[in-house]
Amino acid sequence: MAWEHRPLRRQKLRYNSDNADNPLRYQLVFDGEKQTPDEAPTITIYRPGSATALVTDDDMTLVGTVSTYAVDTTTVADWPVEQGYRARITTTLSTVEYVSDIYVDVVKHLLRLDVGVDQLEALDERLVAMQHRSGDTFAELIEAVRDELQARIESKVIGDKKLLENMILDASRVAIPARLLILSRVFEEKRDYETADRYKSQFDELWRATMSSIRYDTSQNQEEGSTIGGVQSFRLVY
Repeated sequence: MAWEHRPLRRQKLRYNSDNADNPLRYQLVFDGEKQTPDEAPTITIYRPGSATALVTDDDMTLVGTVSTYAVDTTTVADWPVEQGYRARITTTLSTVEYVSDIYVDVVKHLLRLDVGVDQLEALDERLVAMQHRSGDTFAELIEAVRDELQARIESKVIGDKKLLENMILDASRVAIPARLLILSRVFEEKRDYETADRYKSQFDELWRATMSSIRYDTSQNQEEGSTIGGVQSFRLVY
């Protein structure tokens, strides 16, 4: 099968938007292998703490094995800024129905990093002669690192709140260290572990400094807060 993009990170819906440029993506993976459904899956979406569906059994759009659905959040009374909307997706495969729940957040701001191959080559010209999956854009690897960055950001707390990536309004603050992590992953893939470790070390140092100096939009009103930093790590105990 051809390669198909699907993010692993938690997906976000833009508040008061038709989200045409930001659809939910879903792919049924069974026993470690992506599956081609019999037909387009259906989606039902619930607001946190409510048993009343905001979307009921709507058809998604199926292309290959990836299904998409643009969620219209313009009825803002029904779609406030909130975490944990539950999207129940029903997929039919060989006449058997598979039900999956994915959780999404409605946010005022989508964090989009403007890092592409040009920005990588600006820091290390060796990438000009490199490829990833027979292409020279490194797009798939960049997106994989983007998943990892969300996990790094959202594993922290700020004050008494869980930090969300959408609380970072200035994407450049994340993009600059992100470039170093992407380069580390590129050279690790090419088995140049010395260079990979050097970029990873540079990333770690810059990432700590960056996360402690950002003015976060903790109230999601699209204005940077007056307090700098305040981020703490936390450890889950089972």
